[in-house]
Amino acid sequence: MIMLNKVNYNKIAKVVIILIIVLLGAKEIYQAQKHSDKPSYVAGDGSEVNVIRGGACYARDGFFSNAGLPDIWCGGRFFPEQGGQLCGVKFTTNIYKTYPPGSHMLGGVYAKICGEYNLGCYRMFPVGLGVFSLVVFALLLLRSLTPVKAALIMLAIAVIPMTSNKMHGLQFQSYTLPLFLMYLASLIIFFKHKRRFNIRYFIFFFLFGAFQGFLSFDEVFLTTLSGIPVALLYTPLNNKEDIKRLALVVTTVSAGLFLSYALHFIQVIIYDGSAGQSYDFLKMMFKERYNDTGGGDTLEINSMKLAFEMFSQVGRSKEHFIINLPIFLGAVLLLLLIKKGVLTLTLHKPMQLCLQWASSRRNFIVILSALLISFLWIILMKQHVLFHQRYFARHFFLFYFMSILTIIENTSLLELKAPSNEENQE
Repeated sequence: MIMLNKVNYNKIAKVVIILIIVLLGAKEIYQAQKHSDKPSYVAGDGSEVNVIRGGACYARDGFFSNAGLPDIWCGGRFFPEQGGQLCGVKFTTNIYKTYPPGSHMLGGVYAKICGEYNLGCYRMFPVGLGVFSLVVFALLLLRSLTPVKAALIMLAIAVIPMTSNKMHGLQFQSYTLPLFLMYLASLIIFFKHKRRFNIRYFIFFFLFGAFQGFLSFDEVFLTTLSGIPVALLYTPLNNKEDIKRLALVVTTVSAGLFLSYALHFIQVIIYDGSAGQSYDFLKMMFKERYNDTGGGDTLEINSMKLAFEMFSQVGRSKEHFIINLPIFLGAVLLLLLIKKGVLTLTLHKPMQLCLQWASSRRNFIVILSALLISFLWIILMKQHVLFHQRYFARHFFLFYFMSILTIIENTSLLELKAPSNEENQE
């Protein structure tokens, strides 16, 4: 038996990885310049307008104006017909209190550097982060997987539009997914190689959580719980040490995330001048986003029905995965039912390519836990999701990624020397 030809296949795999990064980066640089004077629909045009206007006011009035909260109207000089606080909780101010201010503050930084409303320049910063994240993601994968497996994962995420189509955007989702990719790759290294939880991992996981909390509430479950399916893929979690390592990851990421949330709540208190008033406002906001029409009436829709519609319909749109996710899920589960398998192909005599498959019952838990985590925000914040469906289908990325990773990690590729006629006769 001869192992897969490392020189040829590995070089090809690395070239594929480089091409993927270059092509996705070039595509998004083009999109950045195409939208140099207007908001991007794919990247979330209404929310982008809020970020751009909020950033302009930060640049003019300072980052501590309004207790550090963004003014998303800012005189309405940029696309006044879009954005703003048009529905939902009855707002009496243009100061945006319902979300962490991260993307708006970054808009202020861009306005300082590039000049107000110079969107072609603004967009190069998130594109730069996106390309950087793909490079880091690939390098981290190469530390844990063979180049061929790393290239296959890169291909799998590159072919779905949502990996890159918001890379040029200015809304928070243009930042959260690149950060999430780097986090997932670090989790693979941490759990697969049973790394010690040292200060470097503590800092990285804490900062990841803090930045996600600085940008959004929506990613709370993906941020805090995605370590669970990754850990389960590489360990049965049947001893105290493995459970402790997972608990440290979840706790550290959560600490960073909720520190950012606490700081945002303090901002709101300072702006309102009353902790009680701020608490009541945020409580009303979360209640509405769970089960209110925006007009004070109860939202008559079942959470699970909405989640399934998102999974089966919105998820396969040209903005997200293209593929039919329920069929994809069924195919993955059917494949996992096969415990062992071998497929041999003759490429050129006397060499044969051998694809070996081995699965275990634990892989079902990996996939289903990733799917549940992807669903949580949709189930718990159904009103918010109902009115923003095209954004929340992106949460299924964790399920998709873990499915691809599980399949690839349970597959091995070998190159064999076919037995000669003499050997067969023997």
